[in-house]
Amino acid sequence: MARLLFRSEFASEAWCAYGESLMADEGFFDPIAHFFFLRARLWRSCRVLVDVGLNAGTMSESAAAEFLIRKAKLPRGAAVREVRRYAG
Repeated sequence: MARLLFRSEFASEAWCAYGESLMADEGFFDPIAHFFFLRARLWRSCRVLVDVGLNAGTMSESAAAEFLIRKAKLPRGAAVREVRRYAG
């Protein structure tokens, strides 16, 4: 009942990450699928850090874009668009 009243994208994202982790732990992924699983996990982690940094005021938009370029290996244009989406 509480999930119906307090629906959150965070909860959905967390359950997806948990399910993917279980699948990886149980060996459901071949090496290529495991690579993409790890890449998605890295991307999710970077998104969280950027979102929190922007909202807490500890990261500027340009620093957030540089972080995504450096850590998530996004192209500059994609990084800038993502940061604008989070900051908007």
